[in-house]
Amino acid sequence: MIKRFTAESSRAALALVRESLGPDAVILSNRRVGEQVELLVATDLSAVMEPAPADQTGSAEAAATPPRQPAQTPPEELARLESELVRLRGMVERELQQRSWRDVALGPTVEVVLQQRLLQLGISRVLGGALLDVGEADGTLETRWQHLLSLLARRVRRPAAPAVLPAQKLLACVGSTGVGKTVTTARLALRDQQRSAGGRVGLIAFDCHRPVQAGPLPEIAQQAGLEYREAGSVAEMRLALRQLSHCRRVYIDTAGYGQRDPRWQEQLELLIGIDHGIALCCVLSAAAQPAQIREMLQLLKGKPLLGAVVTKVDEAVVLGGVLDAMVRAGIQLLGFSRSGDASAELEAAAPAELVALAEAQRLRQVEPGMRSPAVPSLAYA
Repeated sequence: MIKRFTAESSRAALALVRESLGPDAVILSNRRVGEQVELLVATDLSAVMEPAPADQTGSAEAAATPPRQPAQTPPEELARLESELVRLRGMVERELQQRSWRDVALGPTVEVVLQQRLLQLGISRVLGGALLDVGEADGTLETRWQHLLSLLARRVRRPAAPAVLPAQKLLACVGSTGVGKTVTTARLALRDQQRSAGGRVGLIAFDCHRPVQAGPLPEIAQQAGLEYREAGSVAEMRLALRQLSHCRRVYIDTAGYGQRDPRWQEQLELLIGIDHGIALCCVLSAAAQPAQIREMLQLLKGKPLLGAVVTKVDEAVVLGGVLDAMVRAGIQLLGFSRSGDASAELEAAAPAELVALAEAQRLRQVEPGMRSPAVPSLAYA
């Protein structure tokens, strides 16, 4: 049996199909009819595959002509043909099942274009689907797109206060090597020193596996009037914390290791064990692969994580990937920097600004005049 369904959108038409015929229905085709979407659906594949009945009209002479006797076919040949037909039927059925929903998804509907744009932005299908479910159902394409961008910005958590100043006294910057932890630690300490009156700010470089590589921290601390210490072991770290106990706030720069390096996890556990009052700030590079960002946030699950600072925004290929990972992990944005240079300013948490930067990046990558731009291959769901 073949039925025809029409609705205002593909999603509404699919809902009618599922409600009326269940999940086993096979969608043969979809097309737009005026302002509506029309689906042609089969509930019995044999109705599609059976040949039409032979024409019953004909001349009297043809009717009077005795039918030819068909040639006898050996039983083995009949069995082979029957087996081949069963195989072909299975192939056709599988292809129709695979194409049924895919054909609908490829229809030129507003929902599909919005989904393509979210993918181009770097938003996963999981979060993108959630945004589409609560987004505006009416309005023009651009109106609905701007509303989705606004929804995305509101999904990114941020501190109540606009400034990047933690309430915790001890804050350690953690993350994999190359994300910009040392520069970010210095930026946080300098911002704290400049914006808060009264009390000193301390700075510690910590590496329990090799000689401390402090980089520019000693010079920055001297120029800015920060109290600086280095710690190459747990004992030295405890000593440094005692020496800086009079400071209003102490920032800790941790050594850079690959996030799968056992030394990274060991150092993190040692750091948390030294003082349970230490809060963590995860430094995430926007230029990293989304899978790497998600893996890092998973490693920090259950740890005293205050939030994340996003670095190297201008170097990101798909900026929405880091936003997607933070939203799905429920991590708040503490701030961001546009580049990894020490001179780059640490900007306060502004999700709307990051979303606007991601959209500007998407527009630069889309070829002018394309109705449905090619969606980049994203290796995450």
